[in-house]
Amino acid sequence: MSDHAPLVRRTFLSRLSVGAAAIGAALTGGAALPSVARAASTDNEGGHPEDAWFDGMKGMHKVIYDCTSAESGHNGWFFAKNFLTANASGYNMKDSDCAVVVSVRHFATFYGYNDAMWAKYPLAEMGKIDDPDTKARAKRNTHAAEARDLAARGVVLAVCGLATQFFSGLIAKQMNLKAEDVQRDLAANLVVPQAHMMAAGVVAVSRAQEHGFTYTYVG
Repeated sequence: MSDHAPLVRRTFLSRLSVGAAAIGAALTGGAALPSVARAASTDNEGGHPEDAWFDGMKGMHKVIYDCTSAESGHNGWFFAKNFLTANASGYNMKDSDCAVVVSVRHFATFYGYNDAMWAKYPLAEMGKIDDPDTKARAKRNTHAAEARDLAARGVVLAVCGLATQFFSGLIAKQMNLKAEDVQRDLAANLVVPQAHMMAAGVVAVSRAQEHGFTYTYVG
C-alpha cells in the first residue's frame, strides 16, 4: 500500500487541478466546459419536424416560461412582457431580438384555450378559476387579452397535449360527449393562432432547452 500511495495521491491531485481549471474557466467566461448552446447545436441536427418551429425563432435572447398551475400560470405572460420591456428599456433592443415561449401545462393548460371553449366547457370549474369581474366561475379566458397582445409582439404559446387529452376525458364523461370530439375541439380553439399543441408540456420545456432557450419556472 505504501508503494502505491504517492502515485494515487499524484493522480488524484492531477485530476483535481484539471477539474478546478475547468470550473474556473467557466466562471470567468472561458470555454473549458461545454455550453448549453453548443450542445443544442449538435443535438438538434436532423431533429424532429414537430419541433421545427423552435428553429424559426431567431431572437438573440431566448427564454421559455413554464406555467403549471391555474393559480399562477397566467403570470407567464406577465413575465414575458417584463422580459421584452426590460430588454427594450435597458438594452435598446427590439421585440424581434428576443425569442420568448410561454408554455402552459398541467392545470395552467386551461389558459391555452379561447373564450369559446371556456363558455362551452366547465374549464373554470375544473380549475377553480374565478372571473375577477363577476367573482363567479369564469366563462371566459380571463387572460386571453394578454396572450393576444404578446402574440402580436412575437411571443409563442406551447400547450400541453397530454393535459388536453386528460381534461377532454373528464369533460366528455361529465357532459356525455365523446372524448376525442372534445379533444379535437379544444385543439382547434387555442387562445392565439401562433400557439402550438405539443405532445406534452414537459416535452415543450425539454425541447426548448435543447434549442438554446433559458428555462424559467412560473408555477
